[in-house]
Formats: sequence, structure tokens, C-alpha cells
Amino acid sequence: MFCTVRDVDALSLFLSRRPERHVYELGDLEAPFFHDTTWYAWCPDRIEALALLYTGQDPATLIIIEDTETPAYDSLLAAMLPELPQTLNVHASPRLVSAFAAQYRTRAHEAHLKMLYMAQDDEPLNSMQTAVPAGMALRRLEHRDIPALRALYEAAYPENWFDPAMFAHSRYAGIFRGGALLAAGGTHVYAPSRGVAALGNIATHPDYRGQGLATRVTAALCTMLSAEVAHIGLNVKATNNAAISVYRRIGFVDVADYCELQLHR
Repeated sequence: MFCTVRDVDALSLFLSRRPERHVYELGDLEAPFFHDTTWYAWCPDRIEALALLYTGQDPATLIIIEDTETPAYDSLLAAMLPELPQTLNVHASPRLVSAFAAQYRTRAHEAHLKMLYMAQDDEPLNSMQTAVPAGMALRRLEHRDIPALRALYEAAYPENWFDPAMFAHSRYAGIFRGGALLAAGGTHVYAPSRGVAALGNIATHPDYRGQGLATRVTAALCTMLSAEVAHIGLNVKATNNAAISVYRRIGFVDVADYCELQLHR
């Protein structure tokens, strides 16, 4: 009943039951990311529980998010724990976290939220969320903007993960004053064929914070992506109240709690 699955259609069918919870997993069904995935399943007759191990980075990341509480996830975790790497990052539903203690030590444990953009036809993003101050310009970023983007992240978000190789598979927007990039944001997941995208890498230069630039960039991305995908999600630390407040004003709603762990066997 414990198995690995490589049938993309079967995986997509399971994940698409609750796409708002599985934006990242749906994105990893696409090339080139699928090559670096292992999909563990509990499937007596059909898939009842599913986990993704992504090995495209070191350490690998395991994603195991429940749709509903079910013993199938407990059975899946117990069966797959011996198969997992010595060191890994984990995104897991809170109920499942304690199961890792049987074989791993926890180096870090942070509560996070999954949020989903809920566009309302009768409540469009208002001008304060989409217009930029005089002397600034908001536009989609291009490959030539990568050096400016790197410089922004070094100044504003040094712990941020940014892979330029993924830029071609993403959507990014930024606010400029002259040639200086003041704020930017993009997508960690962009998979229009699966109907999903996930926002990430949103940052404002320290000298320009408090002007609503991150709000405008996020709103612009939502406007851009709404024409291309059905589900726009994001992950955020549960303690990041300022960011959560911004996302809620734009139209994001909470869809799931989860925990991010760093584990060592």
C-alpha cells in the first residue's frame, strides 16, 4: 500500500482536489522540476495520501500537506521515514510534525500560513494598490534586470532564496526610480498549464519602506497572473503580521496552517 508514483495524470488528479493547498506540488509536475521529484503515496486502491520529496536543492525538501485529517497520512509517514535523506527541510501539516521525532532532530520549527488570492469582480484592486508615486515606474521585469534584482535582495532580504535559472519560468514585477530598483516581487511557482502560481521574493529596499511599494508590486502581480492562472497562492510566516495584513487587504485569504522544519537524522 506504500508506493512511489510517477503517473503525472494520477498525481494531478489527486492534487487538483484542493489546488489551493497544493500550489507548489502542482508546479513541480512541470518540466524541468518533475525530474527532481519523488512522490510517495499511500494507495490501497487509489491515492489516499501523498507527499513530495524535491531533490533539486540541497538539502531536499519534503512537502506533506493534508487535505483533511486521515489515518492514511500517518501510515504514509511511518512507511516513508526510513526512505528519506539524513538532512532535509519539511513543509508539513501541524498534526504530522510529531511523527518526525522518531528518527530526526529538529533544528528549526516555524509556523506558516498558506494564503490564496480571491479576486472579487465587484471589488477590483483600488488605485492606491496599483498606482505608483510620481517619479516611479512599475513594470514587468526582464532578464536584463537580474543584476538589479540581486542588488535589491542583498540590501533588503539577504536570507531570500533566488535562483536566476528559474527566472525564465517565472513572472516578476518591480518599481523603479530611474535605474534603481526600489521594490520587486515574483513567483516561486508559475505553472499556467496546471492553473497555479505562487508569489514569492517580495522585498522593498530599506530606504523606501513604509510607502506601500510592496503592496503595489503584489497587486500588480495578482493582476498580471489572474489572466493566466486560476489559483494564486503564497506562503508566509505566521508571525509576519505586517505582510499578512498587506496580503489580506489585497484579497488573500487563509487556506491552511503548516510548519516549516529543518531536520537531521
